[in-house]
Amino acid sequence: MKYSLVVLAAAPSRAQDAEILYGTAQIKFDLPTLLGQTPLDQFDADFGIRETRSDLLYADGNSPGPIATWTLNWPGIASPSGRTIQPSTLKFNKSNLLGTWGTGTDLGAFLSGGEQIGFGGITRFELDPDYTGILLFGDWGLRYSPSRHDATRSGLVLTSNIDFANAVFADVGQLTTSVVGSTLTIRGHLLISDGLILLGFPDENYLLDIGELTITARIGRADVNTDGLVTQADLAAWDQGSGWRDVDLNGVIDADDRALLVATLRARRLEIARPQN
Repeated sequence: MKYSLVVLAAAPSRAQDAEILYGTAQIKFDLPTLLGQTPLDQFDADFGIRETRSDLLYADGNSPGPIATWTLNWPGIASPSGRTIQPSTLKFNKSNLLGTWGTGTDLGAFLSGGEQIGFGGITRFELDPDYTGILLFGDWGLRYSPSRHDATRSGLVLTSNIDFANAVFADVGQLTTSVVGSTLTIRGHLLISDGLILLGFPDENYLLDIGELTITARIGRADVNTDGLVTQADLAAWDQGSGWRDVDLNGVIDADDRALLVATLRARRLEIARPQN
């Protein structure tokens, strides 16, 4: 369908209007520390968002190495049997990420509710011979608890939601964040926290640095027809002239906004179509 565009001055955005459109999350484990100083003995496998819990338990190991990478999830994403895939629900002011990040209820070993960046994905570890068995961590949700902000911790918390919902896997330390155009970057170190101590990790593991988390996300506002979802209907609304919006939140409405909307739809379709590991 043909359409024409004029560059318009966009209305001032709301205080909290940037959302996670798509992107990636990467965990780079410090395996010598993680496997040498904790009850974990081997990083056996990592998985995506399509496997059932039964698959996670019985699939062969895939020798993932220290780095696991997953795509960011979106609202409405489905969970396979036995899984609790976490959607990205964060809405924030581009100039004040943590100050506008909706917080949940912090019970130490568990952090529930609030807004989050959801991604992946599961990691499977074998326990050392003194413990025996395996542990699953994942269906990740990055959340925020300002009460945890101190000289070591940023307040960001990585929760694991497989088997034990809202379990605090790690606090995030040495945090850096940036917003450049429509790209949000979050980097920090993962510090063993209350949830793993409650699970039986020794007390001396508390705040042990076990790796790094990097999130790179395209942000904006892609629900151009304001129905609460991001679907082909939004692109149709744009092309019909009823859905022109400042998708990339740069202060103007132009062809770049449509391009970002198309990229968002493509990224989400590709993740749905990706085969199992």
